[in-house]
Amino acid sequence: METTIYKGLEKKASRLELFIRIPYAFAVGIVIWIYLLLIALWGILIQILKAFHWIYILLKGERWEFANKHTANFLNFALGRFYFDYLFKKVVPYFILLTDKRPGFTI
Repeated sequence: METTIYKGLEKKASRLELFIRIPYAFAVGIVIWIYLLLIALWGILIQILKAFHWIYILLKGERWEFANKHTANFLNFALGRFYFDYLFKKVVPYFILLTDKRPGFTI
Protein backbone atom coordinates (compact mmCIF):
# COMPACT_ATOMS: atom_id res chain seq x y z
CA MET A 1 0.00 0.00 0.00
CA GLU A 2 1.39 3.36 -1.02
CA THR A 3 1.06 6.37 1.26
CA THR A 4 0.52 9.74 -0.37
CA ILE A 5 1.70 12.69 1.67
CA TYR A 6 0.98 15.41 -0.86
CA LYS A 7 -0.36 15.36 -4.37
CA GLY A 8 -1.26 17.96 -6.91
CA LEU A 9 0.11 21.25 -8.07
CA GLU A 10 -1.18 24.53 -6.74
CA LYS A 11 -0.47 26.83 -9.67
CA LYS A 12 -1.21 30.12 -7.92
CA ALA A 13 1.34 31.34 -5.36
CA SER A 14 1.26 34.43 -3.16
CA ARG A 15 4.36 36.61 -2.86
CA LEU A 16 3.13 37.93 0.50
CA GLU A 17 2.73 34.39 1.81
CA LEU A 18 6.30 33.69 0.76
CA PHE A 19 7.57 36.40 3.14
CA ILE A 20 5.15 35.43 5.92
CA ARG A 21 6.77 31.97 6.02
CA ILE A 22 9.92 33.35 7.67
CA PRO A 23 8.39 34.57 10.97
CA TYR A 24 5.77 31.85 10.79
CA ALA A 25 8.55 29.24 10.68
CA PHE A 26 9.81 30.46 14.06
CA ALA A 27 6.32 30.30 15.60
CA VAL A 28 5.58 26.82 14.23
CA GLY A 29 9.08 25.72 15.27
CA ILE A 30 8.38 26.73 18.86
CA VAL A 31 5.09 24.81 18.84
CA ILE A 32 6.81 21.74 17.37
CA TRP A 33 9.58 21.84 20.03
CA ILE A 34 6.99 22.08 22.81
CA TYR A 35 5.11 19.09 21.41
CA LEU A 36 8.37 17.15 21.02
CA LEU A 37 9.24 17.85 24.65
CA LEU A 38 5.79 16.72 25.80
CA ILE A 39 6.01 13.60 23.64
CA ALA A 40 9.45 12.82 25.11
CA LEU A 41 8.16 13.17 28.67
CA TRP A 42 5.09 11.10 27.83
CA GLY A 43 7.38 8.49 26.27
CA ILE A 44 9.41 8.26 29.49
CA LEU A 45 6.19 7.65 31.44
CA ILE A 46 5.20 4.98 28.92
CA GLN A 47 8.59 3.26 29.42
CA ILE A 48 8.01 3.17 33.19
CA LEU A 49 4.50 1.85 32.59
CA LYS A 50 5.97 -0.78 30.26
CA ALA A 51 8.18 -2.07 33.09
CA PHE A 52 5.13 -2.51 35.32
CA HIS A 53 3.27 -4.09 32.41
CA TRP A 54 6.11 -6.58 31.98
CA ILE A 55 5.84 -7.57 35.65
CA TYR A 56 2.04 -7.78 35.37
CA ILE A 57 2.28 -10.15 32.41
CA LEU A 58 4.91 -12.23 34.22
CA LEU A 59 2.73 -12.62 37.34
CA LYS A 60 -0.79 -12.88 35.85
CA GLY A 61 -0.14 -14.29 32.39
CA GLU A 62 -2.34 -11.71 30.66
CA ARG A 63 -2.04 -8.16 29.36
CA TRP A 64 -2.91 -5.18 31.52
CA GLU A 65 -5.74 -3.24 29.85
CA PHE A 66 -4.71 0.12 31.39
CA ALA A 67 -1.11 -0.16 30.10
CA ASN A 68 -2.26 -1.39 26.70
CA LYS A 69 -4.70 1.50 26.28
CA HIS A 70 -2.21 4.20 27.29
CA THR A 71 0.62 2.80 25.19
CA ALA A 72 -1.67 2.64 22.15
CA ASN A 73 -2.82 6.23 22.78
CA PHE A 74 0.81 7.36 22.94
CA LEU A 75 1.72 5.62 19.68
CA ASN A 76 -1.38 6.87 17.87
CA PHE A 77 -0.72 10.47 18.90
CA ALA A 78 3.08 10.58 18.64
CA LEU A 79 3.48 8.63 15.42
CA GLY A 80 0.07 9.15 13.84
CA ARG A 81 -1.39 12.55 14.61
CA PHE A 82 1.82 14.43 15.31
CA TYR A 83 4.44 13.04 12.95
CA PHE A 84 2.36 11.90 10.04
CA ASP A 85 -0.78 14.04 10.02
CA TYR A 86 0.72 17.30 11.28
CA LEU A 87 4.39 17.36 10.31
CA PHE A 88 4.40 15.40 7.07
CA LYS A 89 1.00 16.42 5.69
CA LYS A 90 0.85 20.07 6.81
CA VAL A 91 4.17 21.56 7.95
CA VAL A 92 6.58 20.04 5.44
CA PRO A 93 4.53 20.86 2.30
CA TYR A 94 4.13 24.46 3.51
CA PHE A 95 7.81 25.04 4.24
CA ILE A 96 9.13 23.39 1.07
CA LEU A 97 6.85 25.68 -0.95
CA LEU A 98 4.32 23.11 -2.19
CA THR A 99 1.33 24.99 -0.81
CA ASP A 100 0.32 28.37 0.61
CA LYS A 101 -2.03 26.77 3.15
CA ARG A 102 -0.57 27.45 6.61
CA PRO A 103 -0.33 24.44 8.93
CA GLY A 104 -1.81 26.13 12.01
CA PHE A 105 -0.78 25.71 15.63
CA THR A 106 -3.12 22.91 16.67
CA ILE A 107 -2.58 19.25 16.03
